[in-house]
Amino acid sequence: MLIVGSLFLFFGCLNDKNDGPTPTTSTYDLDAVKAYSYFKIGTYWVYRDTTIGVEDCVYVTSDVCRVDTVIKNGQTQYLDYYNVEMSRTYNTHKYMYWMAETWAIQYGETPVWKDRWGGGVFASETFLLVHPFALYQSYRPYTSYGIVSMHQWYDSLNISNHNYRNVVKFNDTEDNTEDKSETNFYIAKNIGVIRKEILDSAKVWDLVRYKIVQ
Repeated sequence: MLIVGSLFLFFGCLNDKNDGPTPTTSTYDLDAVKAYSYFKIGTYWVYRDTTIGVEDCVYVTSDVCRVDTVIKNGQTQYLDYYNVEMSRTYNTHKYMYWMAETWAIQYGETPVWKDRWGGGVFASETFLLVHPFALYQSYRPYTSYGIVSMHQWYDSLNISNHNYRNVVKFNDTEDNTEDKSETNFYIAKNIGVIRKEILDSAKVWDLVRYKIVQ
């Protein structure tokens, strides 16, 4: 089990442009990670509660993709970073996905973090997914008591009469961005989350409409 420790690297000079230097220490497939978790302004997802029919629209409010210049032990490294900020209509919480290549260098695996904010204040954080995908490999974010693991891979999965390809299912035993409920996330390549199962309340949210900008 990978126990993720505290943030270990201070980010120095920041380059906010997408045309910055190419990372020279990359140990992972950036495009593969971004395909599941990086979305630009203009993206939205509409989910429907399968029990009572209420809908929730999640939409991107900000996106950043850059190369950070980091100096560590006298060595200069160029490291990928991105984040995606989102709001939703079902409640007033704000959410953010983010990825920093520093984790891939340290552990050989790349977590995509999911943060929740309320009233402008940071509330909670866990992993949305970890890449490369490894079936039943367990991870414990240092910010959460839950265990995150990949439970299944689907070449094809039909949800609400729509067929999605290359879908990964991640389980969080105590998702602190979902009120500490055990939660399953089904995440499709180039689409994002297509189903969310909140197991403690038996609530299921299925994707019914979307627009994707990547």
